[in-house]
Amino acid sequence: MHLFELLFVWMTVVFVDDMYVAVLTLNLKWIQPASGIEHGLVRCIYLQVLSPLLVVWGMTLADRIRQWYWKAMLPAATGVLIGLVQQHITVSGVMRFVADGKSSYNWLESILLVYYAFAVRSAYRTLMRKDGLRI
Repeated sequence: MHLFELLFVWMTVVFVDDMYVAVLTLNLKWIQPASGIEHGLVRCIYLQVLSPLLVVWGMTLADRIRQWYWKAMLPAATGVLIGLVQQHITVSGVMRFVADGKSSYNWLESILLVYYAFAVRSAYRTLMRKDGLRI
């Protein structure tokens, strides 16, 4: 991945993931963040560093894979990996779901986040090719 492409995808993932947590989960009171500086730090590191890092890692791996089947399955696998990290954060007590059944939205959100990032990257590459840049 080109450096500008990486930064664009990274910032997009941070923006979308942060907006999901802020608007949908906190404002609708689906989750209750744990109090304490260490829990807030873990949540911030996950949202700002770990989640985008896993998405970019999945995209870089998808660029290296040649078989179309594995290339199509890699975004879902990356989303499941992000969902496992979110589940671990929930189980460790950093965030607690107020209503039962809402934890399934985390799995859906993580998989959709990865597919969205792949679509944004594809759109970014298309725009760069129109400008004559080859990425």
